[in-house]
Amino acid sequence: MNRLKDLWGGQDAINRVAFIAAIAAFAWCIVQGHGMYGVVFAVVILFLIISRQNQREKRFSRLYGTMYFPMPDGELVPRSFEQVKNEYVHGAQSNYADRKVELRFPWWYLNSAGDIDTGFGLTVRIGDKQELADEARLMRRGDNVRVVGTLVAESRQYFYIGKLEELQRISEKELYPLKEK
Repeated sequence: MNRLKDLWGGQDAINRVAFIAAIAAFAWCIVQGHGMYGVVFAVVILFLIISRQNQREKRFSRLYGTMYFPMPDGELVPRSFEQVKNEYVHGAQSNYADRKVELRFPWWYLNSAGDIDTGFGLTVRIGDKQELADEARLMRRGDNVRVVGTLVAESRQYFYIGKLEELQRISEKELYPLKEK
């Protein structure tokens, strides 16, 4: 049930409307005695929803998927999420394990496990810090946030941001920290 709740929470408004329309059209076709048309229509709509969600994740990754790695001299080194993920999957786990990272993105949602979904495939785990969990519950879609944490290896194929140190709202102007430089 939690998986279904997370799937529903991760959809944007258009996908939710399309899903409800597909169910309504399927039910109407069943009532009218044309169940096969309803099945075909529902399958087509579900494929459109999946395709649209994948395109949204790619777009979010391009717009907000920059991970900033702080250097000892205070400089922020930007790396895209896709670049880090590709290097990580292809054997560079030791380069990124336990590295401090800063991420700035528009709030997407908090899943049923209490983790932050960034909207582009990266999970931020709050952990047991109650004040950060309380702050996360107050966030709404459209808020811009900044998180500072550590990259934690979940497996050889996936990492997440854990050991969260900071979670704060930021202005849209602060979304891209290297823009003014």
